[in-house]
Amino acid sequence: DSMPYIGNYSKIKDNIYEPGEYIVMKKTGASFYINSNEEWYYCSKDSSDIIINSSSINTKVLLAWLKSSFYIFYCFFDEKVENITDVNTIPRLFLPDFNKLTNKQNSELEKIVIKILSLEQQYLFNELDLTSKITNKKINNKEYESKYYSLIREHNKKVSDLTREIDSLFMEILDITNDERK
Repeated sequence: DSMPYIGNYSKIKDNIYEPGEYIVMKKTGASFYINSNEEWYYCSKDSSDIIINSSSINTKVLLAWLKSSFYIFYCFFDEKVENITDVNTIPRLFLPDFNKLTNKQNSELEKIVIKILSLEQQYLFNELDLTSKITNKKINNKEYESKYYSLIREHNKKVSDLTREIDSLFMEILDITNDERK
């Protein structure tokens, strides 16, 4: 399979609100799922963001791959890849053959991604709430900083646990043994 691709946000921003499922890849490598106009509000729009849309690959399963450590591994060891978030690199990235996934594997990956998306949405709401508290002077800078870093740590731990589940599934899908993974 080849990576489905639309382009940089700056090149498609006038058409971005077409109905459908999108993945937004940030320069940091973070990937977000967008399924409605309201969700674009929570994803800051940088002109270098890469927007992915696909009718040929299950978007949630593709997002699971982008959140897996195997995706990073393949990018790191592929000599053609200089920058995994470069718009010219994305179409050349390795993808497993998603057509070979069983219904059970598809379903399990989707369930995990839905949990991650729920955690990410909750994180964004909590971050907005925390930001409004400092803006409205309900908390001081020191308290904000403490709560903000605690929010990040808690979120990252929960997501890390789920990405380990994704990795386990991709080990099975790619037929990778524990010894090979080391």
